[in-house]
Amino acid sequence: MRVYEALAAACRRQGAEVAFGLAGDGNVKFAHHWAKECGGRYIAARHETGAVAMAFGYARSTGRTGLATVTQGPGLTNALTALTAAGRGCEPLVLVTGMPPTGLPGHPQTIDQRALLETAGAGLQDVDPEHVLRDVGRAFERARRERRPVGICVPTDVQDGPGEHVSLAAAAAADWVDQRVADQPAATDPQSIGVAAGLVARAERPLVVAGRGAIASPGARQALEALADRIGALLATTLPIRGFFSGHPWDVGVIGGFSPALTVEEVGRADCVLVFGGSLNYRATRSGSLFGDDAAVIQCDVLEEPPGASVPVDHRIVGDAAVTARALAAELARSGFSGGGARSPALAERLGRGAVHEPYEDLSEEGQVDSRSLMLRLDQLLPPERTVTVDGGHSAGFPSVYLRVPDHRGYLFSLEFAAIGLGLGTAIGAAVGRPDRLSVLVVGDGALLMSLPDLETAARYGIPVVVVVMNDRAYGSELAILDAGNLAPDVGLFENPSFAEVARSMGARGRTIHSLADIEDVAPELERLDGPLLLDCEIHQGLRGPWIKGAFNRSLPAGRR
Repeated sequence: MRVYEALAAACRRQGAEVAFGLAGDGNVKFAHHWAKECGGRYIAARHETGAVAMAFGYARSTGRTGLATVTQGPGLTNALTALTAAGRGCEPLVLVTGMPPTGLPGHPQTIDQRALLETAGAGLQDVDPEHVLRDVGRAFERARRERRPVGICVPTDVQDGPGEHVSLAAAAAADWVDQRVADQPAATDPQSIGVAAGLVARAERPLVVAGRGAIASPGARQALEALADRIGALLATTLPIRGFFSGHPWDVGVIGGFSPALTVEEVGRADCVLVFGGSLNYRATRSGSLFGDDAAVIQCDVLEEPPGASVPVDHRIVGDAAVTARALAAELARSGFSGGGARSPALAERLGRGAVHEPYEDLSEEGQVDSRSLMLRLDQLLPPERTVTVDGGHSAGFPSVYLRVPDHRGYLFSLEFAAIGLGLGTAIGAAVGRPDRLSVLVVGDGALLMSLPDLETAARYGIPVVVVVMNDRAYGSELAILDAGNLAPDVGLFENPSFAEVARSMGARGRTIHSLADIEDVAPELERLDGPLLLDCEIHQGLRGPWIKGAFNRSLPAGRR
């Protein structure tokens, strides 16, 4: 068996079912063997960034390990932005790539791939040709345990050489869910739990916040909800895991720049904030202004000092979110603490009404739709079982505020690196991973033009995905910055082609939306999608979401640095 054959078979033995890639001389034989001999599904992307974004979307929407493959050198450098975003998104992903042949100096694609992976925040797993199954297994295990991409880079001449024989006998029955790392989280320090319990016991209005790190903790939702119920706390999340507490009666939503007035009000009244797996960066805390000055902040994380906190932390607990929450609940039960007063009948009545948006004047006019009204109507038309991917700068706020999601696997934040253009790949990966949910991408026109080739990928494979283009003929965030600085808008403005016509030329369906009435005509198509549907929505250019100002406020108030 050749090494490239063993690599493909070993990935199947790890339970991988789908590989997203772009073939070059460093990985084409791997991709061929994967698809033709190993029974794996192969999605051929049009750009390496798209391939890695697809693998991330697959991982994020399913909780399984994503698999991507690109060629060496420029194939890897093309993928770096998506790879960096995937690493910051804390989802497991394995990337198989080649390397130039050993002993061939001067190869034009030679570059330090180990350094590239390290810079992107990814790991590297060396592979011994005689122990391919073991080493590929280690790569998948590390990706799951370290919650980041792990690269496998094998020179092309080594790939063509003899390797370990890897049987596919166990591959078909492999179950992703059973591939979770078996390591049990260590118990939390009892003394640290005692200090936290003392702070909670003095609180009257506690708040439990789940950050992205909580999704890496098995059973975290149940443990955090049980703790919140024990102490009478409200529940909230950071933006990347929006929907984590969906369905809980005391979930007040997302903290940060996209928070509605009700959330801002209740979070500001909290006198004890317990954060599990959240960095408390400036966006999550509105540059340190979201919590009350007298609120005690307790931060639980697997890192001793999580980077980026924009508020003073009164007590840090090093530990797993679920384990820590259970230990803290048990300690409070032993002390007889019966709960605070954050939960009231009046608040229950307000939360029971569901999402309550701020009143606004609809700015829709002839040929231009108000983004808020567009999202609210789409929210009514789209099926409840949906996966919403957001991309773009300014436009990312509208779906984050106005489109509901069923749970945290139904909200995909493609801006982990604050890089636009990753949403289309992410949404395609989600559509492949969760065909039971309609994949919906809301993307700015600028972001779409950066990733447009992979619309053809979705069309070629008949992948159902709804692409909602927020077409304001501008880079919206940059336009807002220019406007705030009393600068001419020219560099932020441009003319676009008809995205609907472009979509049709690529084999997708395309519709132009000039008004809310045009949306009604789309409803029947949503019920029978057999491929991508692009909606080119001409939106009001002058509308500014209230979050845009805070998004670029990078200074912290005195006392919060």
